[in-house]
Amino acid sequence: SACLVGSEMCIRDRGGGTSAAGIYESTDAGQTWALLSSGVPTGSAIQRISLSISSDGTHVYAVLDDGTTNTLVNNSVYVSTDTGATWAAKAIPANGGQGFYDLYVAVDPSDSTGNTAYVGELDVLQTTDGGTTWTNLTNTNSGGPVHTDQHALAFLSPSSSSYYLGNDGGVWRGTRSGTFTNLNAGGLTITQFYGGSIGEVGPDAQLYGGSQDNDVDQRSSGP
Repeated sequence: SACLVGSEMCIRDRGGGTSAAGIYESTDAGQTWALLSSGVPTGSAIQRISLSISSDGTHVYAVLDDGTTNTLVNNSVYVSTDTGATWAAKAIPANGGQGFYDLYVAVDPSDSTGNTAYVGELDVLQTTDGGTTWTNLTNTNSGGPVHTDQHALAFLSPSSSSYYLGNDGGVWRGTRSGTFTNLNAGGLTITQFYGGSIGEVGPDAQLYGGSQDNDVDQRSSGP
């Protein structure tokens, strides 16, 4: 869901693979809602939606996951430049097909044109021209600078182009130019373990843990 601060215009999503799935708009502070359909998909093919609105309220970006193929509907990001009245499909490169699990779109609040936005799925993709072209900033399958599977992007302030990323490997700080800083040192203990085992060789226990997307961790000494 997304709302323009200080305005009565709100837009929310309703996914879940039902015939009512789509993007809805309220112009009376949420009292009533209308399904938007001028150029943007609706219906049961939609499983999940992420929305973001530019700082001036004119640009709205939407990514819609297809619950059948787990790719973005029509392999596109949908962009409105008139506060959601009409929409245009902007083709975007394949990005992992994991929208059911990790998916977001975020508009850079420091770009007054509303043309800079990010889409997170397997990688982080960036546009600076309103969705016409996209750049993969992370390339996680070829040794990129951050962990794979992007779940969240938060800007440092309403006037900053710098942001934080949240993914399966933790937290990174990023910039518009695509440089990243790993923030996972210093006790950020967020690894998700599924199982563990204890070895019985030698005087000390050997501890092993199998983790989500982060292989096996071993602690080989200590009581």
